[in-house]
Amino acid sequence: MGYFGISDYYRPIPELDHWRRRRVRMCYWKQWRGVRNRIRHLPALGTRARTAIWTGMSSKSYWHLSRFL
Repeated sequence: MGYFGISDYYRPIPELDHWRRRRVRMCYWKQWRGVRNRIRHLPALGTRARTAIWTGMSSKSYWHLSRFL
């Protein structure tokens, strides 16, 4: 039995971390308001130009798009 076998508290931590990172990505996406601004910021984070254009022009919700960024 390992260290984390002692406690059941470790189990929800990865799920919470995943949710928190997605929430931060969503907040950045909201902050970048316009399409041009989004398309300009995404390649600086390592996204390909074509993907940045398609994602920046998308009309999907902030939460939906934060999954893919």
